[in-house]
Amino acid sequence: MKPYFESNKNQTGGPEKPFYAGQVITTSEGYHIDPHWHYHMELLYMKDGTARVRTHGEELEIHEGDLLLMYPCEVHSVTVDSGIPSQHIIIGFDAELLSPMPSLAFELRYLMPYRAAVSPHRKVIHCPEESGWLSEQFSNTLEEYTEAGSGYELSVTSHIYRLMHWILRHHSHQLLAGSLLSMHPVHPGKLDAIREVLRYIDDHYQEEISASDLSHVSLMSYSHLAKLFKSVMHTPLTKYVNFVRIRKAEQLLIDPGKSIAEIAQETGFSASSYFIEQFKRTKGISPHQYRKRLLKR
Repeated sequence: MKPYFESNKNQTGGPEKPFYAGQVITTSEGYHIDPHWHYHMELLYMKDGTARVRTHGEELEIHEGDLLLMYPCEVHSVTVDSGIPSQHIIIGFDAELLSPMPSLAFELRYLMPYRAAVSPHRKVIHCPEESGWLSEQFSNTLEEYTEAGSGYELSVTSHIYRLMHWILRHHSHQLLAGSLLSMHPVHPGKLDAIREVLRYIDDHYQEEISASDLSHVSLMSYSHLAKLFKSVMHTPLTKYVNFVRIRKAEQLLIDPGKSIAEIAQETGFSASSYFIEQFKRTKGISPHQYRKRLLKR
């Protein structure tokens, strides 16, 4: 198995677009895509049959009419067992596509991935009463993307906006238990400061990150930053740094050629034993067990 990072799934050719769409149809041959991760967000709609999705060390079963949200940087794999006719459509997009709504783009890029890691089951929306509408939205988006007619970028973007509006209007409580920033508005300047801190953590997780470093990046005292960060992200700063390191470790564990010691070093942990302890505390299983479960087909 070759582990990989998907940097661009745009299938239209030419300049990369901030979105893509595709579908998988099986009759009896089955389907499997190996563990991978990417920076874009994906919406997977199961039009027919059943699929198994592995993410965060757990297996989620997706049935006809279900909608799965796959957030940026999450390691995942998808399997449809042989002998089961199935069809699923995937729409992927860069969270910055929603940049006209800064709070929403922030939620998709940073807040939702953290909350999903804590409660993976919240990633699946069961909505049989809306299956007709969802099926139509996904089919129309796929058609627009595939045909790539004049102005299709606007059409695909509008479909993505419509789907995200429906998700947030009707299912935000399930996904985030009421923690959406739209419910608890944050001043744009403060949100920008938190975004800079999050970017700094993403860029420097391999290093020791000090309170003074984060204070300098945010242009505020550490005590003020820590309080603001917890109110926005619903977790302490130190716990979030640990989350980023563990998430990166999950990505590296895809590669069976990397040792646990190498992964510990590459993710900013001072010792392999401490890394194993923190990983087990966060994921409930050891890195070795996680890798074994992740790569199991």
